[in-house]
Amino acid sequence: VDMTLLANETGNQTFNRLKFFLDSNDNSSWILQAKNNAPFLIKKEDGDQNLFREVVLEQSANSFSLSSLPSADTKEFYGVSLENSQAGVLYHTIGVNGARYDQYNIATLFWQQLASLNADLFIVSLGTNDAQKNDFDETTFQQQVSLLLQNLKKISPKASVLITTAADSYYKSRRSNVVLRSINLSLYNYCTRYDIPVWDLYRISNGFGSAYNWRKRGFMHVDRIHFTGDGYRIQGQLLFNALAKGYNNYVGNY
Repeated sequence: VDMTLLANETGNQTFNRLKFFLDSNDNSSWILQAKNNAPFLIKKEDGDQNLFREVVLEQSANSFSLSSLPSADTKEFYGVSLENSQAGVLYHTIGVNGARYDQYNIATLFWQQLASLNADLFIVSLGTNDAQKNDFDETTFQQQVSLLLQNLKKISPKASVLITTAADSYYKSRRSNVVLRSINLSLYNYCTRYDIPVWDLYRISNGFGSAYNWRKRGFMHVDRIHFTGDGYRIQGQLLFNALAKGYNNYVGNY
């Protein structure tokens, strides 16, 4: 089955180098079509042990399509890094619907591929999915948090890590999630105890019961777990402002 993936238009933010994180199947072949460039065949060569396949474009582009050539094999696409030679911030977002701390910890390929990004900063925003249950085992939860941090340190020992708490949401659409409140408190206490930077979105967004007001103002979906585009943009702006404030304070002191 042919599959096409379209990159969003990125305006003036063009790229000329793409790193594709694809499956390890030797029989998988893909066709890349980037704006203003000739089609390019992406195929794993014999003996290639790289965890990504890199393509350098002749001309910079701001959009592309990726199509798998028909075969009997299952195709797997994990993501792409869009890069250029300009100075600035290279930002990646990684997420899996419904994923928890423990599920990331057992994903061997994820950790292998993540190391290839050579990140300077990891921002870990989990917790909502961990709270979709009736009870909370703090010891087990903190063990999973600790394991994830150990894995990050192992693959990128020089990288910094910022943990965030999750905004308030409902449990089974009936009431604010009590387990999420316990998880966020546990996460905040854990980070404080071990001197790990933490951005407490739960408290900043008014904590337990605040999902009602976010929903009332149109910033949450009807499932009362996910936020709308506007809701996520507000949260993103709050995080950006916090990072910018911290950076400016640092620069101002030196």
